[in-house]
Amino acid sequence: MTEFMITEGSVYLVDYGADEKLEASFEGVAAFGSGTAYVFKNKAGNLVFVPLDNIVTMELLSGSCSEGKKREPSGVYYG
Repeated sequence: MTEFMITEGSVYLVDYGADEKLEASFEGVAAFGSGTAYVFKNKAGNLVFVPLDNIVTMELLSGSCSEGKKREPSGVYYG
């Protein structure tokens, strides 16, 4: 089975129901209200929190190489 991961530093074109799609680099995951959001940094350097429930599509524009990095626990657990 192939494992796909959203990696920090990768640039995505995100459709989350707004009038325009967001082109930004992925920065991480955050608690957002009673849910979870992906955190992106847009071209202006602002952080944009997008609730996971709002994401329609994410198109990878450029990936960051995370090959060889050991994955550390993030402190966010689901279950």
